[in-house]
Amino acid sequence: WSTVAVIDGMGNSNTITNYTYTDTLSLPDGKLSKVKYYRLKQTDFDGTYTYSEIVYANCSNAPIEVIQTYPNPADDMINCDVISNINSKININIVDALGQQIIDKTSNILVGKNHFVIDVSKLAPAPYYFSIKTLDGLYKYGKQIIIR
Repeated sequence: WSTVAVIDGMGNSNTITNYTYTDTLSLPDGKLSKVKYYRLKQTDFDGTYTYSEIVYANCSNAPIEVIQTYPNPADDMINCDVISNINSKININIVDALGQQIIDKTSNILVGKNHFVIDVSKLAPAPYYFSIKTLDGLYKYGKQIIIR
């Protein structure tokens, strides 16, 4: 975690106070991040502090963004986390080294974080190509996976 901003509190108060801050979404190296994770740290006068729940912002122009595919290598299941800006359908494909489609399934995605589990327990140990794409073909994601 890195500090994005420090905002001084109003002090002791019995009224609700709203605070705002706009992150410019730049990372220390100047690159733009597509998905940003945030948490708030509230520090009391005595130095004790608490953290909020973690939230995320999808800052990509793409309708969906694959944020994680794991484990790799895999034994029996592959997990895939996708953040979506739209309710839609996606194609999930796994292709072998000869280009033969081994798994082809369509899944619904909802706005927000989506988690998919793909059963690969019947696949022979080998490298495969895992891909996700929107039905309109505007977004594509691909990654080599190893089944052991």
